[in-house]
Amino acid sequence: MLANCGKEKPLEKAEIESVAQRPLASELDTFYLGGKLVRVEKIEKSDFEEVDATPAIDTSETKNLQRDSDKVQRTGDTLQIKTAAKNVFIVNNDSDTDEYAQYTYMGYNKAIDQYLVFGGFYEWHNYLLIDAKTGSQTVLWGKPVVSPNGKYIVSGNTDLVAQFTDNGIQLFESGNAPKVIGEKILQLWGPEEIRWSNDTTLFVKANVSDEKSPDLEVTRYFKLKLGL
Repeated sequence: MLANCGKEKPLEKAEIESVAQRPLASELDTFYLGGKLVRVEKIEKSDFEEVDATPAIDTSETKNLQRDSDKVQRTGDTLQIKTAAKNVFIVNNDSDTDEYAQYTYMGYNKAIDQYLVFGGFYEWHNYLLIDAKTGSQTVLWGKPVVSPNGKYIVSGNTDLVAQFTDNGIQLFESGNAPKVIGEKILQLWGPEEIRWSNDTTLFVKANVSDEKSPDLEVTRYFKLKLGL
């Protein structure tokens, strides 16, 4: 092996950015979400419960359609959402194949001016945000949770055992087409429920991998400092 005894060559900017994106030793301590370093701290269940939960989403499509009937209608397998720029059509696929898709209208989120649709597929699921002005669509791994100041949207999903869906966290900057700040597939734990403690901190109820558990996972609670 040859050793370089001279001065080390300075890292180029691209190399520095690449180093910054490398996974850190443990997702239970720190990890990168896009370019943001997220610091993870263990908390108690009582700490988590002190933070207000995100208002529950009404899962009754019938009620949601009645509430927003001036903008959203269903005709058979087709959802029609009227936005300022265009009409958006989302169509079910009832075939018994990998193309199977069933969409459910989940309501309008005034805080971010987005319509929410749940997508249930053959062995997985996701959520869609449809912008009320532009009609642009944003795919989420889980339900959207909006920061107190309305500037950010976080979405998370846990699927450590079955691994049919993305297990991890997404962070967006709110807007007519929410901009992805970062997405992180997690290997050691997954967010079951996320609450904003303030505009830069999340409290998370998480499932953590544990081979000794009968369910192969246990419940823990974390504080995530986002570095925003």
